[in-house]
Amino acid sequence: MGYLAHIKRSSHCDTCRWIVKYNDKELIREVKLVYNPDEYSRDNAKRYGNKARKLHTREQLVAALEWDKVKRNA
Repeated sequence: MGYLAHIKRSSHCDTCRWIVKYNDKELIREVKLVYNPDEYSRDNAKRYGNKARKLHTREQLVAALEWDKVKRNA
């Protein structure tokens, strides 16, 4: 089972967020789950300012993974 199928089938808590890292070709190279998004956002806002990575909800992550799948198969 791929990661996209796993995310679609599994139920995660509503407060969980994901970070998506991209490679040079704008394809997804890494996905990380953030369990405490409030702490992560607060700490990274101090450290990186407006350059901090965007936190995605489950629906946004599924959309990003589906778009990546389309780009890889094209």
